[in-house]
Amino acid sequence: MIHIGLDTVNLKGEHFESFVKQGQRVEKGDKLGSVDLDAVKKAGYDTTVMVVITNTPNYANVQRITDAGDKHGDKLIAVTAHE
Repeated sequence: MIHIGLDTVNLKGEHFESFVKQGQRVEKGDKLGSVDLDAVKKAGYDTTVMVVITNTPNYANVQRITDAGDKHGDKLIAVTAHE
């Protein structure tokens, strides 16, 4: 799950666009969505982005990559499958 901003649910989708539907399978490089961060900030909301793995028991290991940057294509998480 990727959550963009704090309390941004109050914007009711304004400034956000989704390119996938819930349950849809996505591949590396697929564009998931977009947000106008400047507009969200101007509306008074924090633009912190959270990436949450909700099914960690399905994997042998889920590890944050601590030296990741904030650029497109940066690796954020390493996931290891069960053998």
